[in-house]
Amino acid sequence: MAKLENYWDWHWDSDVESGHRDQFNFLGCNKLASNFVFIRDDYVFDCLYEESQEYFINQIELCVKTKKRIPIFCLDNNIFDVSRVDEILQKSLGNKEYFILTYNADMLHSVHPNIGYWPYFLIRQYLENNLLLNTAPTPHSKKFRLSYLSGISRYHRLLLASKLKRHFSDEDVVVVNDFNIPAYIDTIPSYLMTDEKTRKNAIALVDDFPWGTNKRYFDNDHLQECIKRPWDISHPAYKAAVNITGETSYSDDEIFITEKTWKAYQAGSLVINYGTKNLPVFLKKMGIEIVEDIDPPLIFSEKIDFLDTCFENIDMWDLYHKNKKLINYNMNLVYSEPFLNYLLAPTIEKLQDIIS
Repeated sequence: MAKLENYWDWHWDSDVESGHRDQFNFLGCNKLASNFVFIRDDYVFDCLYEESQEYFINQIELCVKTKKRIPIFCLDNNIFDVSRVDEILQKSLGNKEYFILTYNADMLHSVHPNIGYWPYFLIRQYLENNLLLNTAPTPHSKKFRLSYLSGISRYHRLLLASKLKRHFSDEDVVVVNDFNIPAYIDTIPSYLMTDEKTRKNAIALVDDFPWGTNKRYFDNDHLQECIKRPWDISHPAYKAAVNITGETSYSDDEIFITEKTWKAYQAGSLVINYGTKNLPVFLKKMGIEIVEDIDPPLIFSEKIDFLDTCFENIDMWDLYHKNKKLINYNMNLVYSEPFLNYLLAPTIEKLQDIIS
């Protein structure tokens, strides 16, 4: 493990590698950010393991007590148990000696003084695409009916593609790849692993992929590049009238809103949120308008059955045109400064309180 003292050096590259300092600067919070040092999530892995936890804590404690800047732990990886990291840090640090940023939107209104929601992926969209606040670009003209992208293989993503495949045609842009197959089994819900038959069926699901609606769009390199640069909305999928997001998590305990969701709204598509049950509810609380007839809050397996029926009975092009006003409202909202300020305000307030 690298020595964390290096993080406190003003010009050490790893302080900016997380991207958070650039984000604070973009938001005009340079002065606030100067009080902190941003620690990437891969360094925090060590605090989760008993054998290296003491070393990690000792380094943090030493730096906090002897240096002038306060550490912010940037937990951008959804595998982190934020509460667990907080519990470990509390053993040796006080409430004014550290902070945790998470993109679990469930923490947006948390009263915890040391944990705050940070819309990392939304701000990164601005930075990577040289976007301006309050300036929504002209949306792509819609050439396709429906789109769905799945890069890294997760059970809930593959299940949707498998069960709804019969509804997809060359009018759609559906690309389901088979990246990270070795870790696929870890994404299968535990209740499916107790019975031998359901276990085998769940594991065998990967045998049907990779798959796509059209070879022109089924391009491993293109989608791999989409994963390397997840901020880009030039993929043909974002020229579809309706987009199914296929979010990272299906757990009801977490609301991870990544670039998959923001890109769909920014592209001016009618969005069907798939993943966490309460994601549509949470987005609605943020101010985004949800087409509840096509996007109700359901667990992933129920959502698949629901969409199966919808695709039988609803014309997607007609649905898109009927909801153009709503779609344009959402697109302009996610590009707006008031929306971003609403998401950031609770965390900025907590950070200001720490340094006061």
